[in-house]
Amino acid sequence: MFVASNENHEQPAIAGVSRAYPKGVAPGLLFRRARLGDVAEIRKLHRISMTALSVGHYSREEIEGFFAEIDTVDPVMIEDGTYAVAEAGGRLVASGGWTMRAPSYAARLDGPVAADRTATIRSIFVHPDFARRGIGGAILERCETEAVLIGGAERLELCATLTGRPLYQRAGYRPLHSFELQLANGAVFRSVRMAKQVLEPARAAA
Repeated sequence: MFVASNENHEQPAIAGVSRAYPKGVAPGLLFRRARLGDVAEIRKLHRISMTALSVGHYSREEIEGFFAEIDTVDPVMIEDGTYAVAEAGGRLVASGGWTMRAPSYAARLDGPVAADRTATIRSIFVHPDFARRGIGGAILERCETEAVLIGGAERLELCATLTGRPLYQRAGYRPLHSFELQLANGAVFRSVRMAKQVLEPARAAA
């Protein structure tokens, strides 16, 4: 089991990874580990986020088809302690996590399954009322830091929506390839598989 830190203190610097929750990002928010009791609210947050923030990238049919087939909340990650949420006044406004386990959607991806010492960044979503305030980037940084320091990851991978791709590119992820997921309702959901190489300082110097 990988237990993620619930502290908001600064983490040691890692090559290619920023410290968790930089000072001044989203002041007043509470970042904590997700609990199994949060699952229903997290799923609701994800649907609201994608519906509102993906305009121009995905149609309603594509979004509905996606959520009908892909569960964006993995309870195993919550049990592992590697999935986080952000709260504002007791309301969940963002989420995101990491795992060293192969993601449940891996079988539907084109290309090889991630290699050993590869962490997968999962399900970073921000409520539209709190978008563009640096919250998504803060959660991403925390996930990266924990994946390296706790999970021992040397490489990070993710499947980015077209909406989220700019965030990950700014964070140093490079696209591996695009893929299209044929949905049961006839729609096609487009995503981009991306990766980022990270090493702990000791390994980088070896």
